[in-house]
Amino acid sequence: MPPKKGKESVQRKSAAEFFTENQTIAGFDNPGKSLYTTIRELVENSLDAAESIGEPPDVALEIRELSQAELDAERGVLRLERVDETLFEGRGKADDKEKTRLFYRVTCRDNGCGVHREAIPDAFGRVLAGSKYGARQARGKFGLGAKMALIWGKKSSGLPLTVRTARAAHEPVSRVVLDIDIQRNEPRVLEDSVAENSQKWRGAELTVTVGGNWKAYRARIVQYLRQLAIITPYASLRLDFRGSGSDRRDVRLEFARRTTKVPPVPRATGYHPAALDELLLEQLLRKTAQPSLGAFCRHALQGGPPALMRRVLKEGGFDERTEPLRVADDAARLRRLARLFRDVNCFAPPDASGLAPVGEYNLRLGVEKEVRPTYVATACSPVAAHEGHAFVVEAAVSVGGLREEEEGLRVYRFANRIPLLFEGGADVATIVAKKRVRWAAYKIDVKKERVGVFVSLVSTKIPFKGTSKEYVGEDAHEIHDAIRECLMACGSQLKAQLAKRDLHQRDRDRRKNLLRYVPDVAAALCGVLQTDEDALKKALQRHVDRADLEAVADDGGAPRARVDMRRRAVVRDVVSTRFALRLFAPRGAASRPPDEDEEAEVAPKRKRPRAAWTGVVDDDDGGDPAASPPPAAAAAARADFEFDDDDDDDDVLAIDGLSPSKGAPPSAGAPRSPARSRLGRGDGLAVADSSSDGDSSSSEDVPLASLAPPPPNKRPRPLPAPAADAGSSDDSSGDEWAA
Repeated sequence: MPPKKGKESVQRKSAAEFFTENQTIAGFDNPGKSLYTTIRELVENSLDAAESIGEPPDVALEIRELSQAELDAERGVLRLERVDETLFEGRGKADDKEKTRLFYRVTCRDNGCGVHREAIPDAFGRVLAGSKYGARQARGKFGLGAKMALIWGKKSSGLPLTVRTARAAHEPVSRVVLDIDIQRNEPRVLEDSVAENSQKWRGAELTVTVGGNWKAYRARIVQYLRQLAIITPYASLRLDFRGSGSDRRDVRLEFARRTTKVPPVPRATGYHPAALDELLLEQLLRKTAQPSLGAFCRHALQGGPPALMRRVLKEGGFDERTEPLRVADDAARLRRLARLFRDVNCFAPPDASGLAPVGEYNLRLGVEKEVRPTYVATACSPVAAHEGHAFVVEAAVSVGGLREEEEGLRVYRFANRIPLLFEGGADVATIVAKKRVRWAAYKIDVKKERVGVFVSLVSTKIPFKGTSKEYVGEDAHEIHDAIRECLMACGSQLKAQLAKRDLHQRDRDRRKNLLRYVPDVAAALCGVLQTDEDALKKALQRHVDRADLEAVADDGGAPRARVDMRRRAVVRDVVSTRFALRLFAPRGAASRPPDEDEEAEVAPKRKRPRAAWTGVVDDDDGGDPAASPPPAAAAAARADFEFDDDDDDDDVLAIDGLSPSKGAPPSAGAPRSPARSRLGRGDGLAVADSSSDGDSSSSEDVPLASLAPPPPNKRPRPLPAPAADAGSSDDSSGDEWAA
């Protein structure tokens, strides 16, 4: 016969007992994560205490590493010598692990409002006791925080929690050492004393000793503090870690305050009717101090004026004078009232007075302070509601930054000004940033640039998924849409700046490529123009450095140049990757070369003369050196050249109008057959054949601002026409021609 089942008895557990057995719910998964969560809870309590009085937080975090031997000596635990070794067989690995176990004494000091001496035991020794319940924005609402740090310290090290606090500079400092009764969920005060406040200090200081693993979670702790400095640039954060042992590695970090503008303190507001379910509505009806149902709807709830509330109650058949407790005791009436609140669609949006976003100004300062980006844009969404709870989304997008950051898209998430470091892949902010926004449309290359996306969500109730409170699900459609709109607004702001940056970069690349050809062009032209190569090279370099073809608008008679483009492109410093530049003199210009101390000036734009001589660079030097130019040649002389500024080695230079040997133009009746001479780097002028067809070109007139305009009282001196014999021109005239 199967054995009889024993009788099962119903047991009760206190809240402290439950969380002691299920500490992973509160983020105490392992020693390393427990140390991180302890630091996080203490720091956030300090920030709340300072912000509650409008004071810029000043938080000092000190962590001291203790070995097992140091902890035993502090607690007075004596290590007994083993007499019967057979009792401890097989404990070699366990003994080694025990010797390497580390503990950490964490002390967090702030300049906040302090804690009343009478409230210290319940505030730090009773689980689920807190002051942040209600419909308002808060970093924590569960009443766990410091209590879970105390419970973990009791489990791992066995040491109590020490609290020092002062409410004002003229008040004494209260010191309380307390423990917690797990079964009863009650605080147990071990020491209670008062000392003189000689330092005129106000705030609180908490010290707890817990087991942990600094080495495994050091990067997470530093990352948390850095992101906290981004979202709270008005706070000063300091970390002082002191290790133990021979290989101790101390860490000291300080995140300075960038501004003193603290967000306003969020105030508690009434619940919105759309956020009420039957259970919450029953609790509110039982706790309210209002004498009637109408007064309860007007004062305990938000969403509309009194006239609207009277219409709603009348629609449901409720009497305004009914006592709230009677409605709570009647299940049918309670159910009807809850459904009525959900179905009515004319309530006003939730009140935003219970929210305190960090603000675009502070968010921008925080990003600039810690990331140091090249470009940054911020945006803020209007107040919206999710399941009856108001929320606001603030976002920032940065491009560039510190070189130690990896290239790619990084998403930083914040909820009620708390950095979220874990389970980021499932968060709605990560999904929107990586899948719902086309960054290429805003000229942002997320694969080649360091792009940072910062999303801060503040709400009276963050719709976290799971018990870890580390991410918000994608099914929150209102939050999803608000994040997407904010990121798109940031992208629109960055688009113009990035387009200008890319344009300047292309200009710099063109200028760099243009300067590469100066030595080869100077070497080729000096033989043609019979001028000094160094002077010609300097003139070309000055021309390139001062070239500014971006000003295409008419600037009141400035010198102009004709640019023949082989490809259509936007006119900038260099018009295209392949072009021909012609400097020409007006009709009737004098053939006298300018003096040596005069700068050659380009004449104003004139209509191109029909009669013009053209010389070619032949592969056989077949130009007629004895031929003389037609009479109109002196009035319309020109020198054409073209080259590629591509990165390939197949660089082309074409010179029209001058022969490489004599520099004389051919006869007027000679057919124009432009040839191109290929310039290899360092090869000088190597002549090669080309087809006689040539490339068709289109001309555009653009101002050449690189050549300074003449003084207002002087007419510009035109360029002289070249002499028939290149040998008759001296070096100075050749230099002026090069200019």
